[in-house]
Amino acid sequence: MTKKVQAEEKELDKSIEFKTFSSLDIKEEKSALRDCKDLTNKALAGLDLSEEIKVVKDLKLGDTVLVKERSKITAFAVSRTGPGTEGGSKSLYVKFGLASRQISFRYLIRAAEALAGAKGVESIEAGMNLGRTEAYKEMLANDFKSKFQGVLMQRPNHAG
Repeated sequence: MTKKVQAEEKELDKSIEFKTFSSLDIKEEKSALRDCKDLTNKALAGLDLSEEIKVVKDLKLGDTVLVKERSKITAFAVSRTGPGTEGGSKSLYVKFGLASRQISFRYLIRAAEALAGAKGVESIEAGMNLGRTEAYKEMLANDFKSKFQGVLMQRPNHAG
């Protein structure tokens, strides 16, 4: 799904508590990676994006936005932007995003919009599983448009 970045979104939204992984110190990085691993492991046993998060930071391929609620990360998105990345120089490409609750997903969208504005890109691109109906509705409500649709044979709203 794609969304054009609006001029008013180029300002960071102060009402949402989020940070980028690249802005953290070493101690905060370790804690964030642990929280992200806990979150992904709840979604799918064994899923760990720690290396992806570190590589994106170390190679300056983009950044990871982290949404915190009550000192715990409840949502995050690994994104790529810049020459030589999936996003290129004009787009923020969300490679992976996950939220523990619907409201956290809403905050994650706002955080991605703020990061896109800070990076000076024109659009945000993100893959979306249409089987995740609440997340899909949230994306539509936030002016994302479908750019490409693929088909995956799957039981409704269940992994498998």
